[in-house]
Amino acid sequence: MRHERWAALAQRNEIRVAYTELRQQSEEQAKQFTVARQAALEQKQKVEEEYAALWQKYETQKNEYNALNHKHHSLKSTLEQRTSELQGVQKFLTTADTFSGSEVVNTLRKLNEEVQQITTFMAEWAVENFVLETPPASIEQNRTTESLGMRFIQLLGTKKHNDNPTLMEIAFRAYLIYELYLVASPWGIGQEEQSHNEYIDAIYQRIRETEGQAISGNWRALTRSYTLPACISDPEVAHTFDTTIASGFSDILLAAGCTAPKSEITSALWSKFGEKIHHFVSLAGQINKIIGVGVISEDFAVLVVWPDTVFDATSMEDSYDNGDRVQGTEEREEVVLCATDFGLMQRMMVGAGAGQTGKPSELIVIKPKVALASVVDILEG
Repeated sequence: MRHERWAALAQRNEIRVAYTELRQQSEEQAKQFTVARQAALEQKQKVEEEYAALWQKYETQKNEYNALNHKHHSLKSTLEQRTSELQGVQKFLTTADTFSGSEVVNTLRKLNEEVQQITTFMAEWAVENFVLETPPASIEQNRTTESLGMRFIQLLGTKKHNDNPTLMEIAFRAYLIYELYLVASPWGIGQEEQSHNEYIDAIYQRIRETEGQAISGNWRALTRSYTLPACISDPEVAHTFDTTIASGFSDILLAAGCTAPKSEITSALWSKFGEKIHHFVSLAGQINKIIGVGVISEDFAVLVVWPDTVFDATSMEDSYDNGDRVQGTEEREEVVLCATDFGLMQRMMVGAGAGQTGKPSELIVIKPKVALASVVDILEG
């Protein structure tokens, strides 16, 4: 009995000790919670104070921004007005080019190469697909005879082309060069524009003589940008050139002795080469736009040499020179039969502007190539 009582007392003491420890722990945790809560309240108050300060700063900056934004819009409106007033003048104050000189040169060389390739193939195709034996008794004046000259057209009828179609290839090539020149060089495209081209060019030359390159180059680009697009992009104008070229090729074949009717020849040519002809017309129009609108800092001019021009080795090149000219023909005056390749000239007006008249400076970048009248002897030899 006594033993059980002592055991109960011992257990009660253990419970009291445990209770005391738990109570102390609870009080300690309560103190920690109170401290943490106080710290949290202080942090909250600090954050609220910082937020209030930031909000006040935001409101102040917002008001400043609104004032600056109003001022910005006012200045922008003034700037737009001034820009609009100066926009017309600004175009004449820069010489920035859209295309480089090398791009002009490469594009023209590409056209020359493609013209040579297609006309060589065309001559070979013609002798394989047509009978060439009966030159016409008489030749009427037409666009083809005006381009190549009556002498060349008559010469075609005196030769046998089946074994050697080179002379006929030269005729195709020259006629295509002359027709594409009408697309590649003028202010406005088409024979009916010739008087307009001469009038505009005369004005432009006076501007070049008295104004700096920035003004004259931009005047030319601005003027041509308004005279060219309707011509280049107009399908009817392009088709007129396409069909005119095909018709001219037919005239050449008839002069060379083709026995087929012209309508049949033209139809066959158009079926075989129509797309290529249109490509050449488009490429010539592109060259016109590049040198007329895309280059401001300098002037380029496409060159061709016309029939019966006296040959000048300093400004042109003989496509069929076999080297004999050095031995005996260089002192003899020779005459051009026709053109075979476009040339390119770079033109500058040195010292123009500020009331001063400039001095012309010209550089032939690509010599135009020709076939001389003596080419017939070379081909027969």
